[in-house]
Amino acid sequence: MKNFSLFYALTRLFVLPALRMYYRVEKRNYGYFPDQGPVLVCSNHVNAFMDPVMLQANSHRQLYSLARGDAFDHLLLRKLLTAWKMIPIFRQSEGASNLIRNELTFSISAAVLSKGNSLIIYPESVCVQERRVRKLKKGAARIAFQTEEATDFKSGLVLLPLGLTYQNPQQFGSRLMMNFGEPLAVSNYAALYREDRAKALLSITNDLELAMKKLTINIEHRENDGFVEQVFKLLNRAGDYDCSLELTEKINTLTGRDQVEAEALRVQTNSYFESLKERTLEDRFLEADSLKRGSGIQPLVDLFLLVLGMPLYTAGLLTSYPGYSMGHLAERKIARNLEFRASVKMTAGWFAWVGYYLLQLLVVALVFRNWTLLGCYGFTVVVLMYFSLAYNRFLKDYRGRCKAARLNSRSPGEFGRLLGERKVLLDLLKRELR
Repeated sequence: MKNFSLFYALTRLFVLPALRMYYRVEKRNYGYFPDQGPVLVCSNHVNAFMDPVMLQANSHRQLYSLARGDAFDHLLLRKLLTAWKMIPIFRQSEGASNLIRNELTFSISAAVLSKGNSLIIYPESVCVQERRVRKLKKGAARIAFQTEEATDFKSGLVLLPLGLTYQNPQQFGSRLMMNFGEPLAVSNYAALYREDRAKALLSITNDLELAMKKLTINIEHRENDGFVEQVFKLLNRAGDYDCSLELTEKINTLTGRDQVEAEALRVQTNSYFESLKERTLEDRFLEADSLKRGSGIQPLVDLFLLVLGMPLYTAGLLTSYPGYSMGHLAERKIARNLEFRASVKMTAGWFAWVGYYLLQLLVVALVFRNWTLLGCYGFTVVVLMYFSLAYNRFLKDYRGRCKAARLNSRSPGEFGRLLGERKVLLDLLKRELR
């Protein structure tokens, strides 16, 4: 494999606009990523192909990546993935015979690193949308020691721990935190490796696991998975990473200290969200600011803005509709697993939008044969796309506020009880998670 790939560079430029729209990326401690030399990036894995692509698109270096082996079964896809610097790795669930092929994967990976490249690996060996780092396998350690053994531990290889935290992997426009940790120099384990290889593999794997757990949200008790998400909606709607981390640690501490108290809090919180679900309401529309905006003259002002923007929104739908429709259609028809939905939706939607965009430019060019008009039309279509996305979010918020206002108007007693339940729950959460 070549150290520099022109296809990789051009493809990165092609998909970067879509990725920047899909997630708002924040990189923390990115300075830990060495500018040169071999780096084995070790990340948690929650979002299928979006994980490597987001990292590859937001890195200053071209990165190789290990990807699930069954994705390489088709010839065309295998060529594309290889050109995108991806190397197949096989899981035990794919058959014991395929695990033998991993020996070749480890050799290729070691060769890539020995040439001073960067490689992404997911040591959990599974992609699951959970807010925790699972027990690490020893694949990363095996590749690292195989690389260093060939140079007598003089290559300078480091393991770079990385925590990926999505505010909501399925939600367009949500946040993604890339939190890099301090690199682990493989040469520090040379003496132990020469003395006892098994202990060295275990030691570096355990150190890596501890480092990765500090870099992302890690829910220690599975029964708290839904509870944590509900607490985020109540106390950290903006998805601030530090606040999410703090709340999760407090919930971990509470559960470890008093499971009975934690269970009571989970039940009360879930009861409130079940009440919202019965009324098809979202908690954010019961906040004071939202209620204020849903009363008085403000709903009329919002309605006026919606009517005013409707022609532009319609134009945006007409000029970008295939991108929206194909993304949602592919998500429903192709992405059977939750972890693949965002990857499929973004890829199908972006290719459909670009294809339709180029077709429009071709028609305008052939009909009017005017470069200035063509440039203005191309720019306008892009602006209309962004406007329609913003308009759609505004429209959803308006509908949510109206729904809350209707419930308040038709059943003020029921609405008041819901607000009271919310206030009691918020006070309780703030007290217990202080």
